[in-house]
Amino acid sequence: MEKIDVLATALFELESAEKKLESAVPDSPEYKQLEKTLAQQRTKVIQAGEAVSQTGLAPSAKKEEFLQDPKDSETELKNQLVVNVTELQGEQTAIIDRLNVVLDALGNKGGDTQSYRKYIDVVSGIEINVTDTEGLIVRLVSWLQSEEGGIRLGLSIVKFILIISVSILAALILKKLVRTTLSRVGGVSNLFLDFIVMTTERGVMVVGFLMGLTSLGISLGPLLALLGGVSFVLAFALQSNLGNFASGLMLLIYK
Repeated sequence: MEKIDVLATALFELESAEKKLESAVPDSPEYKQLEKTLAQQRTKVIQAGEAVSQTGLAPSAKKEEFLQDPKDSETELKNQLVVNVTELQGEQTAIIDRLNVVLDALGNKGGDTQSYRKYIDVVSGIEINVTDTEGLIVRLVSWLQSEEGGIRLGLSIVKFILIISVSILAALILKKLVRTTLSRVGGVSNLFLDFIVMTTERGVMVVGFLMGLTSLGISLGPLLALLGGVSFVLAFALQSNLGNFASGLMLLIYK
């Protein structure tokens, strides 16, 4: 009976060590210490099980399962840790979103937010071990089920599709409205009419596309800055062509 009690105590301490390890932060000193404690508790369980086996008594089903394949317990523990990390990353994303709102307001008032932005970039990085196929699948499934992960991305994609669809519909309606309005105005050439209609249609679609990118969480500031730089370079490289284009456009308007 004493040896069975020792085995039961060892199993209880093993479960307690596993729970503490699940709640600990990975790669922290506490986590590493708990890993050592967990290894020691597993050794105690094995020793206690061997002592019970020597007396001719059958060990408990849980202990027998652990002794037969301790790797299964380690795999379950690892997968649970991956799920916990994914949930914590979802909470981190929500906190970062709120912090970005505060930083935007601070930046509008002239405050310096550069250091905080760098901090966000550093802590929001995610390391993925591509060699761990099972852990990668568990993380992917957990991320897809997370409110700040797959669900959020799915809603953003739906918003993007709706915005693009509405912008296309608005462009078609405005195109017909502009064509009908200009057709009633006398002295408007067909070439100028087609140019205005095409510009209106494509302009509405471009604005809708930019709004769709915003719904996906893509910042338009760097994108517009890049387009401005490219336009500046092209303006110098194609001065003569742009001059001819402007002259032709003015002739079209005057005509």
